[in-house]
This record gives sequence, C-alpha cells and structure tokens, in this order.
Amino acid sequence: MCGWNDPGRKSLIEDHFGIPVLSQYNAMESFKIGFTCEERDGFHIHDDLCHVKIIDEQGKKAAEGAKGEIVIPTL
Repeated sequence: MCGWNDPGRKSLIEDHFGIPVLSQYNAMESFKIGFTCEERDGFHIHDDLCHVKIIDEQGKKAAEGAKGEIVIPTL
C-alpha cells in the first residue's frame, strides 16, 4: 500500500497531530466517487452521484468483497 492510505502514514499523522485521517476518492471524470467515514473501515460509494462497477480480470462484475478494477461509465 502506498500514499495517504498507507496505515503507517495514517498512524504517524494521527499520533503526531491527534486527529483522524479521512480519505476521499475523486476523479476528473466523476467527482465525489467515495469517502471514508469516522469508522474508517473502507470506502462508502456515492452511488447517487456516479455509477461504480468493480470488475474482475475477465471484465465481469467482481464478487461481493472481491478485489478488482474500478470502472466508472461516463454516459
């Protein structure tokens, strides 16, 4: 894991400044894709603002909870 989602960096910032680190997932093509809440146990998807699909290596919808590629259709 790298970037601001790295647990080591999160705890360094949280320990040093005493505040929780929250994340947002955005893109130029579709603003406000997802965000973390106070529980910080994964991302919530703004499904009312954009349609997000997770696909597997074969290009089919990934199973619930499985890792895959994020696809955002632009209609």
